[in-house]
Amino acid sequence: MRTIVGLLGSASEAVEAVRDLEQMGLKSNQISVVSRDKELGKDIHGVMLKPMAIEGLGEVAAGGPMAHYLTPEMAKSAPDVLVSALMKLGLTRDEAIVYVDGVKSGYTLEAAIVDDEKAGQALAIMQGRSRERGVTPEPTRAEGARVPVVEEELVVGKRAIPSGAVRVSTHVIETPVVEEITLREERIDVERRRVDQPVKEAGDLFREETIEVVAAAEEAVVAKQARVVEEVVIRKESAARTEAVHETVRKTEVDIQNIPPFKAAAFKEHYNQLKARLNGKEIGGFETYESAYRFGHGLRAEPSYAAAEWTRIEPDVKTKWETEQPGTWDRFKDAIRHAWERAKNP
Repeated sequence: MRTIVGLLGSASEAVEAVRDLEQMGLKSNQISVVSRDKELGKDIHGVMLKPMAIEGLGEVAAGGPMAHYLTPEMAKSAPDVLVSALMKLGLTRDEAIVYVDGVKSGYTLEAAIVDDEKAGQALAIMQGRSRERGVTPEPTRAEGARVPVVEEELVVGKRAIPSGAVRVSTHVIETPVVEEITLREERIDVERRRVDQPVKEAGDLFREETIEVVAAAEEAVVAKQARVVEEVVIRKESAARTEAVHETVRKTEVDIQNIPPFKAAAFKEHYNQLKARLNGKEIGGFETYESAYRFGHGLRAEPSYAAAEWTRIEPDVKTKWETEQPGTWDRFKDAIRHAWERAKNP
């Protein structure tokens, strides 16, 4: 994915640019707009704009993905919040400052997040709307910018996770128990016997008297005593093991490609060959073809075009050219391809 940014000079230009971007297949959530132009209203083809105050810019209207980075809270905590928002969309700080200065000057800023294969078409839309006032946005890094080289390193740590458990619970059961015991019991037996004998000693034989004899008996007395008869011991054992962790790490590789400057004189030989191949047919002077050579040479700066085959990128290049020079592709395609190949293999 790439971010294409442009500055539009009027409300009508901004509206037309959004319309063109949507016609090429972009959704409203892929297009950002930031403007101080009050003529834009609140809705540009589905891109909803909301007003906010940004320090250094005053009242602006913002919509699309960039609006997520431009909340009032962020504006208060970061005066350069618009610069930060553009950097989060992929621009360098130097590039972001240039576009913020454009907003300060009254231009409308638009940013489109597009697939690589549509970057050229989106850029052509931005350029087409901007060329009338001499502003040509290019998706390149500013001179002197720093390209970070990032490399991931694998850091393996440890954390505890459940690997099994033992649950020990107790419950009470009742078991009938029978024990035998011998109990003693006394019984009183009263017997009356006839006796016929004289009293040997006289006395008060006729006094009243009560004799009480108590019988005793034994009964079972039950008592319970708790005793520890067994223990269940629970302990944990730990063991170490070695495990190989397989993962992938990423790093940034920087490809440095030298793009030669455009020199018109280098293409005059090809122009003469082209003229001879057409058997002297009037094709116009070299200056007629110079813009085609310059266009093809400029394609070398597009990463998606630099390493591709011509047959794969030709439809997209044709669309980009026809956007600016409609109906002239067949006339200039040989010159465009030659310049692209020459810049690719200097």
